Amino acid sequence: MGRGKPVCEELRKRIFCGVDAGKSSYQISKDLILPRSTVQSIIEHYKNNRTTSCLKKTGRPRITSAAENGVLKKIIKNNRRARAGELTEQWKDMIHKDVSVDTCK
Repeated sequence: MGRGKPVCEELRKRIFCGVDAGKSSYQISKDLILPRSTVQSIIEHYKNNRTTSCLKKTGRPRITSAAENGVLKKIIKNNRRARAGELTEQWKDMIHKDVSVDTCK
């Protein structure tokens, strides 16, 4: 199931203040108007990692580098009316990588 926006640092600190005050996760969730599961997962994350901040998400790795993207920009500036398929073919020839039209878009 997809996740929503991360909980801000201020709310996280308020959750830990509630934990320090001896409140249950149910009571904290009612006070802050957050789902109980969110409060419980933030507390569990703190217990495991000893940090209140969110970890950086890795995401999908890039296929091309910043320099290769710069080459694509130059190709586009020279051929503004060219189609994506034509631009992709020129780009493949210059960077010697197999990239798709969707990558070029």
